[in-house]
Amino acid sequence: MRRAVEVAVGLVFLAAGALKAADPVQAAMAVDAYDLLPPRAALAVGLWLPGVEAAVGAALLAGWFARGAAALAAALSVAFLAAVGGAAVRGLDVQCGCFGPLLGAFDAGWHTAALDLALLAGAVYAWRGRGGAGAFRGAAAYDAGPKE
Repeated sequence: MRRAVEVAVGLVFLAAGALKAADPVQAAMAVDAYDLLPPRAALAVGLWLPGVEAAVGAALLAGWFARGAAALAAALSVAFLAAVGGAAVRGLDVQCGCFGPLLGAFDAGWHTAALDLALLAGAVYAWRGRGGAGAFRGAAAYDAGPKE
């Protein structure tokens, strides 16, 4: 089951990155539309984001560095959730930009946040399946010495 989730999350990220890479200027404009970053920072994020998404997707599909890729997928999902939620709360009329211009634009609203929440859940599930749960135990879980 974990491997199927990794593949599904990987396909979403690979598609998102590849389709955004087809028009990097549009990707940068989509990031800027969320009005969270200064224009130059939005441009930079819009230009490097497609490559990062594609690399995360490819890593999950191939099973390379899957734990790290799943963690990065989760972090990207959290960042996107924050952007979409912030846009919705502020009443911004923002096009998602999730899959670049090739699949058409749709509004970034609460439905988009719900879909991203499902993607986040998949990424966390894949991360935990790769041993990620140990990170929650902290250093105390590995301290085998006597307690004083």
